[in-house]
Amino acid sequence: MLVVLVIAGLLNQSYAQSPDEIVVQKKGLGFAYYLDGREISKNELLYVLESDPAAERIIKKSHRNIFPGKVLRYAGAASLGLAVGTYVTGGSPSWAAAGIGAALVVVSLPFTGAVLKREQQAIYAYNGTVRYASKPKVDMTLGYEQHGATLKISF
Repeated sequence: MLVVLVIAGLLNQSYAQSPDEIVVQKKGLGFAYYLDGREISKNELLYVLESDPAAERIIKKSHRNIFPGKVLRYAGAASLGLAVGTYVTGGSPSWAAAGIGAALVVVSLPFTGAVLKREQQAIYAYNGTVRYASKPKVDMTLGYEQHGATLKISF
């Protein structure tokens, strides 16, 4: 057990953040980005990522999905909101328009997901060039053999 704790501590220390690493944390419905211990805005994040060629390439790919995602999302939300607003005020809403609006919102989700995925990839690429090329693979296997319990750790 002590050996496992020592190895876990060493691995944790080896993956500690370097000063120029971008850290992403879940905050509310979105994400907060930190650089050198201070929170940075989305525009500052894009500026920092553009300093790295690999991250810049990935970010430019993500920009292709921003516009169609926003158009679909806003059109769907407007259609859905109009129908629900009409219903709440006592009018006769067009439920077909509400259904189309909901469908547009659902269709916009893959575009938004693609943008977030590419942002994460760009951050990983930036952090990788700052600190290391790739994380080493660590495989821990806990098992039982005829002479007792075994713990096998492969790097």
